[in-house]
Amino acid sequence: TGCGGGSDAAGQSSAAGGPTSAAALSANIIVTADSNQVSSKGAFQPVTAYLSRSSRVMKSAGDGQSEATFSTSIATPGYYQVYVWWPQIAPGAGQVDVTVHHGCGTTVTTVDQSILGGQWNSVGTYLMNTGSAAVDIADRRGTVAYADAVRFAYVGNSAPVLAIGATELPLAEDAATYAATLDVTGGVAPYTLSVSKGVLPA
Repeated sequence: TGCGGGSDAAGQSSAAGGPTSAAALSANIIVTADSNQVSSKGAFQPVTAYLSRSSRVMKSAGDGQSEATFSTSIATPGYYQVYVWWPQIAPGAGQVDVTVHHGCGTTVTTVDQSILGGQWNSVGTYLMNTGSAAVDIADRRGTVAYADAVRFAYVGNSAPVLAIGATELPLAEDAATYAATLDVTGGVAPYTLSVSKGVLPA
């Protein structure tokens, strides 16, 4: 049995065999910063932010020692795609560390909160056992972290197939900073991507 994988952005797959729609629905869990399921260490302050999921978002001090933990209880074991949400406008944001605690241990990924705010961003799909699961969002020195919301979306009782959501990257502008995101699903996170043909613009 694998420990990671992925699904489509909707996270609407269900386990095979028998009526599972009710179980799948109850296993689509959203935890916001307003919830008592969130704990923190270090320095955070509550702020209002544009296109946030929480009424008050937790903004860290950017001291490299602050971390917010979003916890939940898993009633339906299986594979869950985990998403993180941060505000669209996030002053001082940059790369932060996201740690997922799952059935096979822990996995750390990096997300850039200066882009792609105001939407759900996947950090992979993981095997979750019955019981507790958690996601930590930690800042880095000089970069604040926005702890807004985490989503656990049930995708089934078997690991989805590895796939890349987009086959083309957006067009680049000459002499302009370029950034793009590839949505990788399935397989075992974290992923390593490489250029198999051609070259990326310098």
